[in-house]
Amino acid sequence: MGTLSLPFTLVLIFPMLLAGVGHMIIVKKDLFRGLRVPINEGLFGANKTWRGIVVMSLLTVGAMLIIDGLDRLALIDAGVLKTVNPVFSGFLLGLAYVVFELPNSWLKRRLKIPPGKLPEKHRWVFFILDHTDSAIGCLLVYRILFGFTVVQLLTILVLGIVIHTGVNLALYALKIRKNPF
Repeated sequence: MGTLSLPFTLVLIFPMLLAGVGHMIIVKKDLFRGLRVPINEGLFGANKTWRGIVVMSLLTVGAMLIIDGLDRLALIDAGVLKTVNPVFSGFLLGLAYVVFELPNSWLKRRLKIPPGKLPEKHRWVFFILDHTDSAIGCLLVYRILFGFTVVQLLTILVLGIVIHTGVNLALYALKIRKNPF
C-alpha cells in the first residue's frame, strides 16, 4: 500500500468527523437523556457518559455504512475499507474513539482541569492531547483491520488534527460547542 490520496484520506476521516459532530449536536440538544449516565464520574468526570459510547459507536457505524453505500454506487472508491464489514469496523472505530479519550479525561480530572477547558500551564500539551487522543485509538483500529503503514497513519493524523480544529471552530461559531478548542 503506497501513499494515501487526499480524497481517500478524507474518506478515512469522515466516520469520526460525522460521529463527532453528530454527538456534539445530540449533547447540545440533550437527546437520549436516559444514557446521560457517567461511565465513572470519580475517574473521568460527569461528561464521559454511556450516551457518548452508544452514540459515537452507532454514528460511526452509520458513517461506515454510508461509505460502503457510496462505494457500491461507484461514487467513491472505499479501497481497502471494503475488506471488512462496515458495521464491525464502524463499531470498533467508534468504540476506540471514546475509549481513547478516557485516559486524557482521567488525567485532567486528577489535575483539576474542568471538562472542555485547557489549563494555562502546559496549554499546548493538552491542546495536542485533546486533538489526538481519540484519533490514536482510531488509527490503531485502521492499522489492525486494514494494515495501514505508519506513514499513512501519520498522514491521516495530521489531516485529522487540521480538520478537527477547523470543525471545533465552526461548531463554536454556531454555538454548538462551548469552547473553540
